[in-house]
Amino acid sequence: MQDNQNKAQDDVRILVIGCGKMGTAIVKGWIKSGVEGKQIYIVDFNAPLLEEMQKNHEVNLFTASDELPALTLDYVMVALKPQQIAATLSSYDAWIDGKTQLISVAAGITCDALHKLLPRLANVIRIMPNTPCLIQKGVSVGYTSSVMDASSKAFCQSLFSPLGFFSWVESEALIDDVTGVSGSGPAYLFQFVESFVKAAENTELPAELAKELAISTVLGAAHLLESQDKEPAQLRKDVTSPKGTTEAGLKVLIKDSRLDNLMNDVVQATKKRSEELAKLI
Repeated sequence: MQDNQNKAQDDVRILVIGCGKMGTAIVKGWIKSGVEGKQIYIVDFNAPLLEEMQKNHEVNLFTASDELPALTLDYVMVALKPQQIAATLSSYDAWIDGKTQLISVAAGITCDALHKLLPRLANVIRIMPNTPCLIQKGVSVGYTSSVMDASSKAFCQSLFSPLGFFSWVESEALIDDVTGVSGSGPAYLFQFVESFVKAAENTELPAELAKELAISTVLGAAHLLESQDKEPAQLRKDVTSPKGTTEAGLKVLIKDSRLDNLMNDVVQATKKRSEELAKLI
């Protein structure tokens, strides 16, 4: 078998272990980037739910590892819940050789722990994506446990960049920080919107209009933030007139730095849980 970096993209074979919503979004991104379905092998006990992907893109679909044909894999992506990895991963050792690279999108589980489960791996790459990857508006951040040559690193990045923003970090510990910010971040915003909708519904507005106003305001503000070459603080100042209505509301929101403190606590709690998950293996 040739080294991964010397193989043409259309010769690369990728195994996906676990393919829920996030795994499916990632695989569709791969296909969009030029990876052919026949290069992708998916093992998921809910394989019948993936039959549409198999029909449309000709991916290879299996419900258990013992159904896999004899082949050597270039990349293995683990898209399981952290609690499932220890009991599952070692059963794939027969399909690993000294050139196989593993990509894990599981929170918390370290490169060393994954290496111990599959000792013959050439390298472990941790990627922390988030759910907006489902609509190609996601954030994915990667860390590689070994030095990768430029072409292999570029290929790995090409698997995730179609899903939105992508960046590398140089320290594995930073993946826990990434988890606290972008990995879990969409849920924080969904909770904010949920609370914002409830506040709107507590006014005299009709319920449906209240919901539409709250959600559309968040979406519009996000687009404005994306399109303007301004810091968030400046955009806030632009809309806040002295002694006006917005200032009155903001005084409640940021009194005694409580919003800053709350968000810091939220991010740190998520980071701590990511660090705790590392102890599962």
